[in-house]
Amino acid sequence: MGDRGLLIVAGLDTSGGAGVTASASLASALGVNYSVVVSALVIEDCYNVYSVQPLSVDILLEQLGLSKEPLVVKTGVLGSPGNVKAVARHVDSMPTSTIVVVDPVFESGAGGSLVAGDRGEYLRALRRLIEGSIVAANAAEAEALLDRPLRTIRDQEEAAKLLVEKLGARAAIVKGGHVPGRVARDVLYYDGEVYTSTHPRLNVCRGGVHGVGCVFSTALASLLASGRSLLEAFREASRISWLSIVYSRPCSPREGGRCVSDPLAVLRKQAETLSSMKRVEEAASIVEDNTSVLSAFLPEVGMNIAEAPPGSLTPEEIVAVEGRLRYVGGRIRPCGCPKPGASSHLARLLAGLQHGFPRLLGAVNIAYHPLLVEAARRMGLEVMEVDRAREPHPEAEGGTMEWIAGLAAARLKSLPFIVYDRGAPGKEAMIRLVAGSSREAVEILVKLAREASRLGGGGV
Repeated sequence: MGDRGLLIVAGLDTSGGAGVTASASLASALGVNYSVVVSALVIEDCYNVYSVQPLSVDILLEQLGLSKEPLVVKTGVLGSPGNVKAVARHVDSMPTSTIVVVDPVFESGAGGSLVAGDRGEYLRALRRLIEGSIVAANAAEAEALLDRPLRTIRDQEEAAKLLVEKLGARAAIVKGGHVPGRVARDVLYYDGEVYTSTHPRLNVCRGGVHGVGCVFSTALASLLASGRSLLEAFREASRISWLSIVYSRPCSPREGGRCVSDPLAVLRKQAETLSSMKRVEEAASIVEDNTSVLSAFLPEVGMNIAEAPPGSLTPEEIVAVEGRLRYVGGRIRPCGCPKPGASSHLARLLAGLQHGFPRLLGAVNIAYHPLLVEAARRMGLEVMEVDRAREPHPEAEGGTMEWIAGLAAARLKSLPFIVYDRGAPGKEAMIRLVAGSSREAVEILVKLAREASRLGGGGV
């Protein structure tokens, strides 16, 4: 067993998509010392649970006896009512400072039972384990624990409150992945207050995504073990579980099949950010090499190139060129290096578009010219004009790009596309070209500029 930190008590999922293997991977990715206790062997794939074989209480207690007073205990599938009761007794013997995070999972997302034995007895034992713990339940689990329906966001808040006030949880989270609504909203009830974390609803797999609940509870427990406050850990765990869906992968080629969440999505996001920095640098070199073609369309405010790694919802996550690209020494050159948070306008556009296109996106801005728009149409790009005079809140900082992103996400259905405006008082007319990467966006821009020059008879 490892040093003090996180103790993971969960089943061994043969699909690898949840349980102790996924939890251990995520805890390691978050830099937390951990040890594991295996409670059951769960023979399953993404589609079916074939068998649940709980370890005996004696073997479970032998493993628990080796734990070195962890800071945080996280429980998942425990397999049988007897194992739940044994874990509850063991937790009671720990120091009162020990934080316990309970994932009250008893059924797989595909519908198979994860309990060997009487489900009613298992739920009664879970209610006992929840006392004094932080419980992180999905809608179905909250319904079963409270024996009441949960259909709306208001039901979510009420369920979280009842898990604390009726069942005695220290704090309660009711996740929103299975609650109808345009967005997915997770709810935390703690110390008499309701807190929320909201993310775009993703439909990456028609059959659902396996392992998301495991990612959430493990991330929450790991962050608490690393010293985060409950509110900080809740919001970051919500983000990490959402990223695990963004980076999920198909379980099999089966039609309409399920996906498995990625417990290492937080690391994949970091790796994608580094790759985006490299691609933006390459795109800037392409612009510089094509100065003669692009200089006629260089905006007075300068050009920028940006790229959003999948799952980037804030401008601080978007990679762009610091200081933009400007005409220096006879060439269009970057004034700085690519890095996250270097752009405001293009970054807000790409962050907003992640709600409609939750994948790798790249963008470049160029001065408006009617021949560029005509060239885009001739090349088969989707084209949308926005009227800055219709902008609802032109005085709001960053509001223009968020407004444009909302319009584009609603109207444009495929990449690449351009969104342009003809300017406004004090605002330069601009074209934004969005594609599947920053390099692709710049390569298309060069083609557009060449076609525009041809349409203009060699001059614009």
